[in-house]
Amino acid sequence: MEQKDPVPEELADTLERFGVGFAWFFKLQSGEYDLQVVLEPKLQTPSRTDVNKYIVRFIGALGEKERADLETSI
Repeated sequence: MEQKDPVPEELADTLERFGVGFAWFFKLQSGEYDLQVVLEPKLQTPSRTDVNKYIVRFIGALGEKERADLETSI
């Protein structure tokens, strides 16, 4: 399938520099949808510090019951 509009070079360069992927998502004449990956994202392993910050923020946003359910499931 041919993509409808090319990705501007400046956008493609920026996406690649940051390791971000890009895909076109559009509706076909048949009524179905198609996803065309233009640029695959780079695998980026987060630092342990970032993961810990995310977990603390996530748990802090939970209600009391959800936090208790999480603690019993670990």
